[in-house]
Amino acid sequence: MIQNQGHAEFNSVYMLSPNVGPVYPHPKAEFPFNIGGGNSHIVDYRGEIMSYQANNANSIVYAVIDIEALRQFRTMNLNSNWLKDLRTELFKKMYEKPIHPKNLWLDRGPAQHEEADDIYRGNIDFLIARGTYTRPSHEFEGARYKGEKATVESWQEIKKLWDGFLD
Repeated sequence: MIQNQGHAEFNSVYMLSPNVGPVYPHPKAEFPFNIGGGNSHIVDYRGEIMSYQANNANSIVYAVIDIEALRQFRTMNLNSNWLKDLRTELFKKMYEKPIHPKNLWLDRGPAQHEEADDIYRGNIDFLIARGTYTRPSHEFEGARYKGEKATVESWQEIKKLWDGFLD
């Protein structure tokens, strides 16, 4: 939430931050995974929390989003409208070449973990090669996906978890 407040104020934007509640991996699961932490919130362009739901269940938050007030703030505020002071030329070299490949999933669904992880590692290697990042003095393998790709047969077994759920 603090990060969203900072981003909202620095960029003069509203931050609409819905967070998922508990996720049940299948209908017969007794205990859910808390993957999002809940706490949905809306932050205004000054970094003020406008609406907040302090729980980890699926919930709704709402607030009045005043676009005209945002436009007034952006064009009239000389002191805390930070985006107008951004020195974009400082980032020119960093963004001359793209970091992440575009349109990766344009003609197909998103990649599985192993393929996507290779793309992300390639992005990091690219940042190292051009001097944006520096390799640490000691390298470790890091996170690796250890699962197996599902076969048609294994997927049929997984689908049995839903048997009788929709009856």
